Amino acid sequence: MDSSMIGPAIRDLPADQIAADLNAAADYALKQPAANGKLFVAGFCYGGGQSFLYATNRTEVKAAFVFYGTPPPDDRLGRIK
Repeated sequence: MDSSMIGPAIRDLPADQIAADLNAAADYALKQPAANGKLFVAGFCYGGGQSFLYATNRTEVKAAFVFYGTPPPDDRLGRIK
């Protein structure tokens, strides 16, 4: 894939797919022997926005570290614990 196509390919992923992928990764990580049961997420730029949005979708998130990124819609901010 041409590197100029990577950004648009990621940006155009369906929101449901991103949420499902993040949930699968989180579920896997939480089952690892070294896990302590606490879920943290972090992201930069696009990933920061996705981390912020993920915190509105998954109540177990203890902290979301957002380094640049678009905040979720105002009506979803109240979901963050």
